[in-house]
Amino acid sequence: CLFYIPRRRLSINLRNLNILFHYPNFFGTIQSFLHKYITSQALFHYYKSKIEFVDDKIANQLLAKKFFSLEFKNCLKGFIYAHSINKINKITFKKIREIGRLDFLLNSKVISVTQTKKNKKYKFNISGYDKVSLKENGLSDNEIHKILEYKSELKTKLKIQEEDIIVNTKIDFINKNISISDTKISFHSPSGQEFMKIKEELFKEGILTYDDAYKLAFRYIKDLNIDFKSISSNRFMYLFIDEMQDCDKQQYILLNQVFDENRVIVQRFGDYCQAIFEQPEEELDNLELKKIYKINNSLRFGESIAKVLRTICMEDNADLQGNINIPSVKPKLILFDNPSNVLPKFTELLVNTRIPEMGNRSILEIANYKREIDPLHRINIKACGWRSDTDNHSSKLCIKSYFPSFEKEIAKQDTDKDTFDSYLKLNIKYTPKDYANSIISGIIKFLYLSNITNNGKRFNVNSLLDFFQNKSPNIKNEFLGKVMEWVIQLSNKNPENKSFYDIKSDIYKYITGHLLPIFKVSKIQDNSKIFFLEESKIQKSENKLCNVYSKNNVDVEISTVHSIKGETHVATLYLETYYKKKHDSERVHEQFKGQPYNGNDRDSISNLRVLYVGMSRPRYLLCLAIDKKHFKNIDSIYLQNTWDIVEC
Repeated sequence: CLFYIPRRRLSINLRNLNILFHYPNFFGTIQSFLHKYITSQALFHYYKSKIEFVDDKIANQLLAKKFFSLEFKNCLKGFIYAHSINKINKITFKKIREIGRLDFLLNSKVISVTQTKKNKKYKFNISGYDKVSLKENGLSDNEIHKILEYKSELKTKLKIQEEDIIVNTKIDFINKNISISDTKISFHSPSGQEFMKIKEELFKEGILTYDDAYKLAFRYIKDLNIDFKSISSNRFMYLFIDEMQDCDKQQYILLNQVFDENRVIVQRFGDYCQAIFEQPEEELDNLELKKIYKINNSLRFGESIAKVLRTICMEDNADLQGNINIPSVKPKLILFDNPSNVLPKFTELLVNTRIPEMGNRSILEIANYKREIDPLHRINIKACGWRSDTDNHSSKLCIKSYFPSFEKEIAKQDTDKDTFDSYLKLNIKYTPKDYANSIISGIIKFLYLSNITNNGKRFNVNSLLDFFQNKSPNIKNEFLGKVMEWVIQLSNKNPENKSFYDIKSDIYKYITGHLLPIFKVSKIQDNSKIFFLEESKIQKSENKLCNVYSKNNVDVEISTVHSIKGETHVATLYLETYYKKKHDSERVHEQFKGQPYNGNDRDSISNLRVLYVGMSRPRYLLCLAIDKKHFKNIDSIYLQNTWDIVEC
């Protein structure tokens, strides 16, 4: 998050703080600053287009679609094919024996072999033979069936591999090359020209990935030799950056190119001990060397949780102080033989753990009350772990060990849906803004089906709001007010107790009675009406909360640590998982014994950051689940004084 204050406005009346959020100040994310001030100008300068979407999912879907529509003989298609097939067609001798006789497979050109200094390497070919030629070469029907079955599997893997390569291809405008797989090719090479043709078609449509947005911005700054440092230094005196530890490399580069720290006072807010997202380590190291003012007291949790986090940290955190007004209970260490018993035990602790300072209410009672008064009634009891899966280490722990139906990522918003109902579906990952954007996206599709566009292009959320703003600020404000009203009503409970269909009816009346007249449209198109009124066949299943363990009226949301960063919970269960050859407690066992970490092992530091983030989410109750076999690694007098140990 960025916040700039101009030089001429150095004193602010506290009664007028609202002016901080408006021109000439800027308040927003680094990404939104980039789009507004640089990428939008770059896109118009090079391609005469405006930003429609900056979204990896949308841009990559469209890129893959354009790629797969190319003719097979296209040079880019051949280039990607060559890189992809080499990654998926290696075959073991064991697998060859399962399929058929090696000499017959070699003669039929199903298998090819290369001799290295040490051994032979085999590859399975997906072309150069068919069912007839296999029969002619003496292969049995059973062998032919196995060959064609394996060939079909490889073709599926091949398409997945090709898509993975094409969507992860990166453009370097500065050096005029493209990174495809593990190879760099020139813009001017045949494959490079074909790739740039596809990408530039998307740029002309205003569709970018986040990486594209940065690359175009840096290209624009270099080509036009723009001195952004002078411009920003003349306008702004202060720059405040929140969550600095989560900035990636491109964001660091952008900030360094745009702001002169000798002329602009830069204040960074963040905690490098919580830097669990991808970022350049050298920049984190630099943050530690800068002049630092530490905030050592927590407003979230009490002393009992703070005590744990003084050593479960990438550095000595002895000065951390809990909030004396938060009656956090003593953390619970759950030891298990079977990970499937952990969540039932956690729900039992939620029911039975009481806080005398809060009227002797249980953790569950406190959570239910806070969920009731939350406008969106979101789940505030969560279980989290580092790794959702173990990458073929079936005997090792991951989130799925505790909750087998866990889905790593629930997509926030699909780009297009068949019915308006689908835009109103419940999703535990949605913030109020996500709900609002989903409703607005549904309205945009209704307008599009009614032939209402933005100069021939479909509106997006920003362009629709800009359109209303230009018509009248009152129209925009009224529209956003109605959207937020529907957001609250669509939550699990709403103050007016309206049904889903009553809310949907209100939205339909608003669109037809208020929005369509703004566009001077009176007749409702049949396809618009069908889109809005048709019930979603999967509405009920979509409204079922995913990644939620429910038992005896207790809901526990299951998440990765990365997805709950920044949240505050009533209670949090940290699930031990396996990553890079060790489980959490095996890697940082001394920190559980009360010993501060002072090493420089990158894996240990990463593990401690993840543990710190996950275990600093709860306000009242922290639980940690560890396999009994690992307990001996961490057992100590300090641990027994810090945790209540329970078994399941």
